[in-house]
Amino acid sequence: MAVPKRKAVHLLTPHFRISWPNVFFPAKELNGEMKYSAEMIFRPADFSDNEKDQWKAMTKELDEISKHAFSLPFAKIKASPNYHTPMNDGAEKKAEYGYGEGTILIRAKSNPQYPPGVVGNIRTEGRWNVLRATKDPETGVVTNPDEIYPGAVCRAKIGFWAFDNKSKGIGTNLISLQFLRHGDRLDGRIDAADDFDEDLPEAEGDNMDF
Repeated sequence: MAVPKRKAVHLLTPHFRISWPNVFFPAKELNGEMKYSAEMIFRPADFSDNEKDQWKAMTKELDEISKHAFSLPFAKIKASPNYHTPMNDGAEKKAEYGYGEGTILIRAKSNPQYPPGVVGNIRTEGRWNVLRATKDPETGVVTNPDEIYPGAVCRAKIGFWAFDNKSKGIGTNLISLQFLRHGDRLDGRIDAADDFDEDLPEAEGDNMDF
């Protein structure tokens, strides 16, 4: 069943910690489809006054989409097991991975033909610096800019959309992403520059025996 068409609205999110970022190259989803994606971990208690307004705009848009597509307020859809909803409670997930009490998760995606724009936090002549990555065609190894990693603090432009086909609900489109500042990594990796806190060993001569 097709949902009624509605003009797309692009929304700026409050800041979040990014997890599972696939923003430079699409990755295979569980259903086999290739998608660009990012999981956004929000902690509304940390929002500034301006970000609280941004969050209200997001929830208002969800309510309007829900009423337009399904003739139900978003609160009813969110409470129903028959609908997929974009906002999920992070309380049931482990806090050491950035989740826990007080967090809300939104997973945003985009199709391979619509890669999200990715920028940094350096502005020159009114434009943010563009971030790019490379991928070795033989090994498939991706080299990303240092700014985009699980745990980095970002913000994004997103859009919500309703669907009713094999399943029904509201999805989130990832339009663009901006790195804001560094945060504790969520994947447990440690930067080699921080991994050696002792001075270099002293050699008793020009040669060291191994």
